[in-house]
Amino acid sequence: MDESTSTLTGNKDVTVTLASDVTFDPDSDALTDQADGQLSAIADRLAEYPGGGGLDIVGHTDDIADEAYNQDLSERRARAIQTRLGQVADLSAWTVTASGRGESEPAVEGTSEEARAANRRVVVTMTPTAGTSSAGPAAGPAAGSSAGSSARWPDPLGPVGDGPDGVTVTDPDEHGGQVSVTLERLTRTGGLLLGCLSVTTGPGGTGNTSTLRAWLRDYAVVMSNSRQEEGTADASYASSDGLTLLTGDQRLFPADYVPPSATTHTPLTESKLSVDGPLNEGATTTICVVWPDTGQDTATLDHQGAKLFEDAYAFRLTNIPITQE
Repeated sequence: MDESTSTLTGNKDVTVTLASDVTFDPDSDALTDQADGQLSAIADRLAEYPGGGGLDIVGHTDDIADEAYNQDLSERRARAIQTRLGQVADLSAWTVTASGRGESEPAVEGTSEEARAANRRVVVTMTPTAGTSSAGPAAGPAAGSSAGSSARWPDPLGPVGDGPDGVTVTDPDEHGGQVSVTLERLTRTGGLLLGCLSVTTGPGGTGNTSTLRAWLRDYAVVMSNSRQEEGTADASYASSDGLTLLTGDQRLFPADYVPPSATTHTPLTESKLSVDGPLNEGATTTICVVWPDTGQDTATLDHQGAKLFEDAYAFRLTNIPITQE
């Protein structure tokens, strides 16, 4: 939740990206005090796969220094992670490799501070021998638990209300518009949570220049999807992939898939037919979303909003009941 790590779980592997600005002292391979928290999270994931497999640790840097220096720093940082991870986790069943790519494989193109910070990272990829489906649910607490400790969650950036009661979100004055969102319940089936949000517009509808997607999309990434895959601007921009679930210390994005003839992931949410246009005042529509199962009996939905507009469109729905199909 503090954005120091991000995790993607596929059918064959689990990839954890560590933000080097949190993991290491500046321009150094010395681990910070916060690094152990990051590595403990990796150790917990490793423990889910007792059969072991391959563990690949790759360091990356920004482009500020020369290539030779950056290559050496990336290698040293990868080895530092390997050494410390071996002290906090049992790696006996894993074949471990550590290497560096320097500045050669940036996560984000550009020379802004934000881009360079994203490129300073260490990527840890676990490839369990038996595949990732052998592990139990790691996304949240055990089944039957409550919504988890909100003490670790970021403060809400917009209005907060219980899911069945809903919240009303107002756009900045220069855009106009008002939208009310409710989520009566989530339904658990097949390792997924299915939900249908009811969206009703108030005065001004969705605003003078806003389509419904502006109220629902993920603004943490620009012109890409939540996996930061290239060539996915249309899929992400026209869908409600910003509707995330908070569980434990994690933010879960909607489940996704690769459509036929495509090479990148699309969220299992509504597409252009439902969100790619404005709604007039008093209109109501339903937005259906699918998330990974959190293992909880209630859920919290959080939309971070658009920081470009001082966190406009942000809202949070709490105490959403989860029922079994």
